[in-house]
Amino acid sequence: MTFCTYLTTYHGNKMPIFYIGRSTVERVKQGYRGSVSSRLYKSIWIKELNDCPHLFSTKILTLHSTKQEAAEQEEWFHKSLQVHKNTLYINQATGAGTFLADTAGEKNFWYGKDRSGKRNPMYGRKHSDGTKERMSKSGKGKHSQPKTDAFKETMRRHYAGKTYEERFGAEYAKQIKAKMSKPKSEEHIKKQKENPYNANRPKYPCPHCQKIVSASNLSRWHGDNCILVISRETL
Repeated sequence: MTFCTYLTTYHGNKMPIFYIGRSTVERVKQGYRGSVSSRLYKSIWIKELNDCPHLFSTKILTLHSTKQEAAEQEEWFHKSLQVHKNTLYINQATGAGTFLADTAGEKNFWYGKDRSGKRNPMYGRKHSDGTKERMSKSGKGKHSQPKTDAFKETMRRHYAGKTYEERFGAEYAKQIKAKMSKPKSEEHIKKQKENPYNANRPKYPCPHCQKIVSASNLSRWHGDNCILVISRETL
């Protein structure tokens, strides 16, 4: 079996022009155009393939004796051409499956969409034990970072004493603040108070306003950062 990388060209006007993938030579010769899985183009790709197959043409770029070699070549093409950022390409991820496309703001599939309650795709559903096991195996070793002293020190330098704007940029900081300032419902507040974790956390009085708060809130919003201290300093 011979493997290959290929370039599919789309001659319509509903998606970018190019798509780079990998498969077997036999499959490509049988008319395979590629499989798009991104939220941005998946549905359009499938509809266009079904309704307008004449708008697609595919050309084999390289030949390989193993699947691994083809995968490495595909990854090289993707990274060299920066397909995940290039508006000429339908690809929204590199060949290794790392999604690096710019999906901030309006480019995000979920932008402006309410996913609370019944609108959430997982509302009323639960992952099966088999799915949980597969998710666990898939994630192990990929996203974990050993919490060494050096790592902790790096995180402290990156986050300690910095504003949201300095950490994440102005646009994302604005989204965070808007979410934090959103009024909490009475039901939400009640659940937070009844949560055993919150109920059993040690509380401390602020030396200025005397409000009883958790250790994290004491260091962040009280003590030297208490509104009474800040108010006196601004007078």
